[in-house]
Order: sequence, then structure tokens, then C-alpha cells
Amino acid sequence: MDKDYVYPDIIVHLRNTHFNFLVIELKCSCNKSEKDIYKLEKFTYHEGEFKYKLGLFLMIDKEGIKEMIWFKNGHEE
Repeated sequence: MDKDYVYPDIIVHLRNTHFNFLVIELKCSCNKSEKDIYKLEKFTYHEGEFKYKLGLFLMIDKEGIKEMIWFKNGHEE
């Protein structure tokens, strides 16, 4: 995954450090994107380049959260 072309929807990290805490991908539809799932696996892989502690996939609509998937160490939790 080329970090110059990857733009997550929301990140929580300490700026100017290597502490990357949470990365979130949001979808406002009924279709889960395999690309979003792949990105969260790579962002949270403990031996990868980014090493986020946690990842979260959220699918939402006007009624609220439809699906929520957590990622840790490159895998769904």
C-alpha cells in the first residue's frame, strides 16, 4: 500500500510521533467496500508501515450505524 495515495476518512494519532492510535473508514451506503477493509487490515498490521493500534469500519445511514467492524493487528476483531 503506497502511503502517498492512501487517505483514510478519520485518523487519531499524536502528530510528529510514531504513535498511531485509530483509523476510521466511513461508508454512507449499503455496500461494504473491499478496498476499505483491505486498507484497515494494512493500517493496523503490527509489522506494517503504519501500525495503527485499532481500525474501525462504520457503515451509516440517516437512521444511524448499520455495521461496525473493528480491526486489530491486521484482522477483524
